[in-house]
Parts: sequence; C-alpha cells; structure tokens
Amino acid sequence: MSKNEVEDFSSDIYQELPEAARKSMLEAEAYRTSLEEIERPYTQEELEAFKEELVDSSVKYAELHAQMKAMQDEFKAKMKPFEVAKAQNIMFLRSKVKTTMETIYMMANHVEGKMEIYDEKGTFLSSRKLRPEERQTNIHQLERKAS
Repeated sequence: MSKNEVEDFSSDIYQELPEAARKSMLEAEAYRTSLEEIERPYTQEELEAFKEELVDSSVKYAELHAQMKAMQDEFKAKMKPFEVAKAQNIMFLRSKVKTTMETIYMMANHVEGKMEIYDEKGTFLSSRKLRPEERQTNIHQLERKAS
C-alpha cells in the first residue's frame, strides 16, 4: 500500500470527544500502548513561526557578522605596525648588519697588501686585497702623508 492509500484508509478518531475522554477511549480500546518517538508534521502556524524566526535570526546574524568584520579590520589595523616592526627586526637579526650612509676611510696597508676600511670613529669595518692601481704609490699620496 502506498502512503496515500494509508492516509485514505486511516482517519482521525474520537475527534468529537473532549481531550480527556478521547485519551480514555484510546486507552480502553488499544491492543497495547508503548512510549515511542514518532514524526509528526508541523502545523502551518508552526512553519510560519519558524520562517519568521529564521528571517529574524538571519538579519541579526548578518548584523553581528558585519560588526565582527569591522572589529577584525580595526584589530588588523592596530596590529599592522607591530607586524611591520616584527618583520624588520627579523630581517635585522638575520642579516646582523645595518646599512647606513657614512664617510668611510680606506687605508692602504702595503706591507700586507690589503685595503683596510674604517668609519668616522676609526672603527675597523673590513679589509680587502689591494687592487693593482692601489698598489702604486703616487706623488699625491706621498704629499698627503707628509703633511
């Protein structure tokens, strides 16, 4: 039998009786009773109430989501300077040097064949091999050393 045939065959009973009397009649005539979970369709009023609740909760959800997004954007804006500073500090720690524009002093050490490089404070920075043109002593360098 299909579902429609069952529905046509079955109908509500004792609907004319008050609820208490209807329950007494059902208990008296039933073969047995048991407590079970059943599926009962919602009434049209219940369905309309669910729809209204869905619309209300969807609107409230959208408003809260927009507020959350605004708060996230605000926090991201507050965090941005710290992220930039963190990235810079990581870069500084990795490279272990900083780049600055300063006057450097290159001192030729002809004994060792190296060009020694110093900053304005006289701090040794680095050295390298003398280039061929730096190995030749010219009059200009001799005059500077004499004075």
